[in-house]
Amino acid sequence: MLKKIGMSLIVCGLVLSVATTAQAEGKIAVVDMQKALVEVKDGKKLQSEMEKDGKAQKAKFEKKQKEIEKMGAELEKQQIVLSPEALQGKRKEFQEQVMKFREEVAQTQQNLQKEKFEKAKEIHEKLGRVVDHIAKEKGYTIVLDNSAKIVLASNGAEDITDTVISEYDKGKIK
Repeated sequence: MLKKIGMSLIVCGLVLSVATTAQAEGKIAVVDMQKALVEVKDGKKLQSEMEKDGKAQKAKFEKKQKEIEKMGAELEKQQIVLSPEALQGKRKEFQEQVMKFREEVAQTQQNLQKEKFEKAKEIHEKLGRVVDHIAKEKGYTIVLDNSAKIVLASNGAEDITDTVISEYDKGKIK
């Protein structure tokens, strides 16, 4: 815990010293990259696609879950009729179906998260290029990401988040 606090103080000190130096030498800007990521058209599209895919997968898995529950109910009904060996075989088959279902759900969730991460990474990289372009165009010496709220105070620093979103959506920078 003390190490984390110490590291945070060191990082804040470095940011402040860099910011002070940059302010003396040039212009400083801040940008909320997280806000930009969710507000650009591609970010909104990504969110919409992920919600749509999530709902489709949820419906698919709910149907499969009902089938498995039906299998379990049938197994309960058959246990008085089946021989112990047959019952054991049916239980094993049922347990295998349950495990297979759980693995499929976990794998699908992992794949959806990976896909979202990869697409968000592409958007974030393009946002970085837009920030770099704006910084060069407007003469900013330093642009700090304010989305993690590491920047505790930014007096004199211009917030360029809306400009970044607007420039990104224009599509001029690839």
